Parts: sequence; C-alpha cells; structure tokens
Amino acid sequence: MKILVIQGSPRPQGNTACVLEAILAPARSAGHAIEEVRACDLPLHGCTECFACQEVMDEPGCSRQDAVGPVIGKIRAADLVIWAFPVFCWGWPAPIKCVLDRLYSVHKFKVDPHKVLIEGKKMALVVTAGGDEYDGADVAVITYEKFVAFARCKSQGRFVAGSLGDPEATKADVELARRARKFGESLLA
Repeated sequence: MKILVIQGSPRPQGNTACVLEAILAPARSAGHAIEEVRACDLPLHGCTECFACQEVMDEPGCSRQDAVGPVIGKIRAADLVIWAFPVFCWGWPAPIKCVLDRLYSVHKFKVDPHKVLIEGKKMALVVTAGGDEYDGADVAVITYEKFVAFARCKSQGRFVAGSLGDPEATKADVELARRARKFGESLLA
C-alpha cells in the first residue's frame, strides 16, 4: 500500500509528528510505502479561481505552477491519503488548507454529475489540538467530512488528539500512543 501523509504542522517535531509516529508504526512494521509531504515547507499558492482546470477533463489542469501540482499527483497515485495537522484558529493551518483548496482542480463541473479525478480515494484525518476536541478540532473534522463526501472519496476514519501539551508529554502518553496505534492498524484493514 502506498500511503501519502500530507502534514500541516510548522513544527517538524511537534505534537502532530509525535501522534503520527504512533499511527504510522503498524504500516511501517508491515512494510508499506509511506511518503510524507510537509505543506509548511512548500512554496505554494492558493487557488485563483481562474477555472483553467475546467478546460482539462482527465488531468487537474491547474494554471498555477508551484509545488501543489506534484502533491496532487502524489494524492492521485496514493492508495491512502492521511491529512495530519494541528488546529490553527479553529481550522486547518493555511499551507494544508491551500493544498485542499487547490484540489478544486480535480473536480470537473462541465459534466453532470461532475467528474472527480480522486473519486474512491481512501482518506483519513489526524488532528492534534491544545484545546479539547470541541475547541476547533470539531470544525476541522467537519471540513474533512464535507470534502471527502463531495470528492466521493472513502473516509477510513479520523483521529483527534486534544488537550495536548508539549511534544515530550505527548510522546510519554501511553494511552494516547495505544489509541494512535489502534487507529493506525484500522487504516490497514
């Protein structure tokens, strides 16, 4: 299985990375191919709503020539896409939201029903938060669920780790690690 992780934390060793380590451990042990894209490290730009993508039916066709194009290619090639990020101001951090926005290009609206180039793609969500699960993480989950439904993808589930402190405390949380590994195992089923 080819697993693509689109990571939206600006901290390479932050809570999101700690939680992902436990979630991905079963896949690593089973020998699955895992690639991580750190959205915060990419030179990317938002959608300009130019609709150039609607002139091409079998490719994204986005007019923006930046790092998002190859990421969309990786999404299309992956068997499972995991969106992972900390809550920022009640939602998705800007760099990962930029990638999500640019996925507009995989929707082709000149046909009815509209065509989706990632239809059937398996997706999962991992959200970390300093607040509890109802202090912004809930909004991030709703965005994910709406996106997955509209894109006709298959959600493999979501994992929310709330009320996190510093990364060292997150690494030391045995119960959190157990829950994360269990979620990771469920992604391989």
